[in-house]
Amino acid sequence: MKKCTTDFFEGYKGVALPHKFKMAVGGCPNNCMKPDLNDVGIIGQLVPIHDIEKCKGCKKM
Repeated sequence: MKKCTTDFFEGYKGVALPHKFKMAVGGCPNNCMKPDLNDVGIIGQLVPIHDIEKCKGCKKM
């Protein structure tokens, strides 16, 4: 994550924007960082693992 942040800020530090530019990275199920309200928001999610042995036939994957 640190490399990603450094690459972003080093790569875009000379770009002039017309207003304050806000970013948020969140993964909290309570939406604490409010990434959807910022100019750029990243929301982490868990990819479910499908176990055919536990499947009840609901057809949701």
